[in-house]
Amino acid sequence: MKQCKNCGAEMLPEYRFCRVCGTASGQLAVEEAPTRMMPGRAPGRESASQPQSEPLHYQSTLVQQAHTLPHQPARRRSVGRWIFGFAALGICCFVLLGALFFFIGGRHWRRPARPGLPPPPPPVAQTDEAALGEEGAEITGDKTVITRAFPLGARARVMVENLNGDITLEGWDQPRAEVKVTKRGGSADDRRAVPVEFSRDEDELSLKTEAGRNSGVNVTYEIKVPRNLGEVKINATNSSIKLANIEGLFEVETRNGSINLVDVSGAAQAKTTNGSIKAAFKQIAPDEPLELEGVNGSIELRTGGDVNADLEAQTITGTITLDDSFGVRVEKRLVGQKADGRLGEGGRPITVKTVNGSIKITK
Repeated sequence: MKQCKNCGAEMLPEYRFCRVCGTASGQLAVEEAPTRMMPGRAPGRESASQPQSEPLHYQSTLVQQAHTLPHQPARRRSVGRWIFGFAALGICCFVLLGALFFFIGGRHWRRPARPGLPPPPPPVAQTDEAALGEEGAEITGDKTVITRAFPLGARARVMVENLNGDITLEGWDQPRAEVKVTKRGGSADDRRAVPVEFSRDEDELSLKTEAGRNSGVNVTYEIKVPRNLGEVKINATNSSIKLANIEGLFEVETRNGSINLVDVSGAAQAKTTNGSIKAAFKQIAPDEPLELEGVNGSIELRTGGDVNADLEAQTITGTITLDDSFGVRVEKRLVGQKADGRLGEGGRPITVKTVNGSIKITK
């Protein structure tokens, strides 16, 4: 390999100029070089059957072209890959915009009302809900007596729930309810730990004994109410219940205790597990059913005169006694007794049932 006369850089034989400094090499151009024969062959004696070797100037031209070819840039990426990239980017943007709109919309939905807008209208009836406080209560020995009065209109609803203690409701001619709660047993702190929750308005009065830390405390209710009530609902556990001189629809239930309805008017659903039921009506509601049911205890019903109803009476271990004017026959069965029949012209159902006890129905 030759060297440049000017800078000493290495030069191929076919270079006419130095690739470093550009000095001419003095070499003839390939096109100007004389034809040379390959060694070992005489001119004019080439055999037609033997292939001739490529001339030297052809080989030199290939070498020169190999060194003088321009630089080929790297092949561009596939168009499909660009399309896929743009599609993925678009999907990501769509998801981010959706999340942004959802977040902004959620904040808008939860945004409070703007200042200056009128407040929502208050409810029609305001109801007080609290524990019946013991301010002004009479505390003596093992007894605490709380007395409160509440306005209560006619056709109102009265509800009482109690765990241990008797309940008495009596009608009077005042437009209010007077509630007397007596707690017995334990210390003053023990009785205070058995709160009485109440809520009331002019159309409803609700009283409920909450379970305290001392189950030995007994709570009794004595309540005076307007005579004409819309509904009375009492639910108790260890309580005897008495309703007197009240008109309305009665739903009364106790697990251990008796039920006594005295001079009432309307309709009733009375149930007890261990205890008797006595119901004396001034007048039975003409269109409402009457149900008296017990498990261990007798049942006595006085209708208050002639009544039009369909009677069903049944006892398992006891007897059934009916007023003769009813005209309904008592059927003695293999187990217990049963009486089914029409009273007067028939109508509302009257159901009287007990498991262990007798049944007596009179006018």
